[in-house]
Amino acid sequence: MRRVHRKRSVITESWHDHHQWWSRVFEEPDLQPLSQLWAESSEEELAQAEVELKKLQKLLPPLSKEARHALSAPDALAAIEKGSKLTAS
Repeated sequence: MRRVHRKRSVITESWHDHHQWWSRVFEEPDLQPLSQLWAESSEEELAQAEVELKKLQKLLPPLSKEARHALSAPDALAAIEKGSKLTAS
């Protein structure tokens, strides 16, 4: 499980960095020349991260029926806080 977490971190780190720098453009006008590059990089890296995360998801055990229901609820966090346990089946 640690390997999956590390892999996820590596995959999403680059996207997050570009996204954070792109968001700074609105506060720091001197960064404006790089805005388009960071926005495009962020979009590309997010798409790639989603592909890689789906591959990783296949390595995880399936969620229980209760967990799937909780995650598909309109307010999944509220369902979890009410005591639903997210366990692998």
